[in-house]
Amino acid sequence: MACCASCWRCHLGLLVPAGEEGEALLAKLDGATAAAYRKLFEFAASSLGRGAATATDAAQKAAASEAAAADARHPLKRALQALTQRRALYAACRDACGASRRALCVARLKETLAERGAAGDASKTTDPARFVSDLLAWTHQTLATEADVARGLFGDDGLKGLVSAAVEGLAAAVGDRIGAALGRLGADAAAAHGVARVCSCSADALGI
Repeated sequence: MACCASCWRCHLGLLVPAGEEGEALLAKLDGATAAAYRKLFEFAASSLGRGAATATDAAQKAAASEAAAADARHPLKRALQALTQRRALYAACRDACGASRRALCVARLKETLAERGAAGDASKTTDPARFVSDLLAWTHQTLATEADVARGLFGDDGLKGLVSAAVEGLAAAVGDRIGAALGRLGADAAAAHGVARVCSCSADALGI
């Protein structure tokens, strides 16, 4: 087990007598430490959506965990800070967060479009250019929010990976709806040009 100058094992190593008895005590303390970190991991990973039975459950976990991103004293935030001492467990929490955030982004997209009624249906919209513009604006804002949540929970560690998980979740859903809206353009060259400009500006803003 790796030690540092300030860890308990190094300090106790100076106090515990050499021999089998001393090593046995240190081994028990090592085991207790590992078990404690494992408990922290189980709490944090579950809070972030690990083990969720459905995408809906994962999305609900992700939404509930957002409070920790803005509160340094939140139990989840404190657990994640402690788990930085166990990099494999910390990385597993980050992966769980990515999966649940991906599910949450897709759920929020569907909810947002459903709230708009017919205007949120790409296959029925009477203003494809406006539909695409609104959809891309929503996507940009959502990814900015995802970056804030990721940074709040994990700092800059793995930030790019967590935002990429959100992009992965939204790519197909957003792309399919843009494609459906484009199918509504018909022979309207002016509208097609407008959509092309909106898509280009959005790609620049997102760094694509």
